Amino acid sequence: MTDYLTPIIQGIVSQALYLDFTDGALLLIVCLAIIFSTQDYRIGLMSLLVMSGVAYIFFTLTGLAVGHVTLLLLTSLLLMAFSFFITKKPGGAMFA
Repeated sequence: MTDYLTPIIQGIVSQALYLDFTDGALLLIVCLAIIFSTQDYRIGLMSLLVMSGVAYIFFTLTGLAVGHVTLLLLTSLLLMAFSFFITKKPGGAMFA
């Protein structure tokens, strides 16, 4: 089953979006984090941190370029650090 699925996904990412595999995977991670953050921004930030960490490990083990995924991992850590200082008020998100 996956023998047919993998070339289709790679074809969509590379030919339709003009991205290579690594950038397509990172785009998918960011889109999934946005979807998860619709319920609560902390869930989205935590999922972004976990998925970018898993992607960093996967890219390192397979020998792929880790430049973009390193930036995504550090950005997710920075956003998680900022989220500790933000509290939700009835009028919106305010700094504590």
